Amino acid sequence: MAISAIGARTKPYVKSLTINGKKVDRPVIRHDQIAEGAEIVFEMSDTIEQWGNDDDILANFASVTMLGKAFQDQTADSLDGGHGMGKRGDEL
Repeated sequence: MAISAIGARTKPYVKSLTINGKKVDRPVIRHDQIAEGAEIVFEMSDTIEQWGNDDDILANFASVTMLGKAFQDQTADSLDGGHGMGKRGDEL
């Protein structure tokens, strides 16, 4: 697998993404796209781009993030026997 993001040191925003020469329209890399090796190329920009920043995509990522947080909280509770202490000993 080869991953490149030419100019990323000075251009921190993703403008586009290709995997094995095929354009990727959403900021998601699926297992089947890279399972047998891949060339992943990020085109970078010095300004925020529309790619990966439309409202629908951002809403989906927000809901996935919230589900992940809920799962982590539930897992921490089950690991400490439901005593309200997280993995790091923080009170929940």
